[in-house]
Amino acid sequence: MSVIVILIIFGKYLVPDRKKLTNWILFALIVINIFSTFSGDGVTSYNSYSAALVSFVIVGYCLYYFYSRLLMSSPEDSVPSTPIFWCIVGLFTYFAGAFFIFISYKYLIEADVATIGTLWRFHNLLLVICCLYISYGILCKTYQMT
Repeated sequence: MSVIVILIIFGKYLVPDRKKLTNWILFALIVINIFSTFSGDGVTSYNSYSAALVSFVIVGYCLYYFYSRLLMSSPEDSVPSTPIFWCIVGLFTYFAGAFFIFISYKYLIEADVATIGTLWRFHNLLLVICCLYISYGILCKTYQMT
């Protein structure tokens, strides 16, 4: 569900020049996830490959956003001073790190179940870092408005 919201925000506000592509990617991800759920592991186990695919797509959008902002900003503008930059940094940090967790999840479960606890602690740390970046972006915007 969160990927739908994130991709809609990217498509509508952050990379509006790629809105049609974003809609197609969103549709494809939904179809792939539904197909993967019913033909793969089913609904009783965690589908880490679909989560890895979603993470990969969001990392791609974050990189595209950074690239487009660096090209379109003038030398006088400071991209890191914008609040949305910090929110995108948070998403990028979380989804880039989570990609490797998701892609290795099935292998680690088969190899040693005890390592999963450590893996998910690292995942939680990535989520905290993401939330801190997003909070900074929100506070940065609030501070600039006063």
